[in-house]
Amino acid sequence: MVKLSDKEILDILDRYFSKLKRYINVLNVNVGDEVTAGKRTGRRAIVVYVSKKLLLSNLKEKDRLPMYLKKVPVDVIELLPKDYKMGDTSASNLIPSIQNRIASGVKNEKV
Repeated sequence: MVKLSDKEILDILDRYFSKLKRYINVLNVNVGDEVTAGKRTGRRAIVVYVSKKLLLSNLKEKDRLPMYLKKVPVDVIELLPKDYKMGDTSASNLIPSIQNRIASGVKNEKV
């Protein structure tokens, strides 16, 4: 897979930001490290924070987040209500363990 710079990934995120925010349960979107089974993969990803992860089998095809956007993996992270203040999912208001999870992310002015 081609390795893209953070700027290139941010450009992709800028193009798809509004569309991603319209999916079910999406709270916020940013760029960060992909995490699989609790471990960082070393790949950069578009990270989508949701209020609840749903089983793919319970979603219509049109309601499923893409797995990739222009070859960039999309990583879905569930934030529990205890992790954020209602209506404010900016990183500075998340609990420390979640802040640590996204600390390697790139600041996106829209987030």
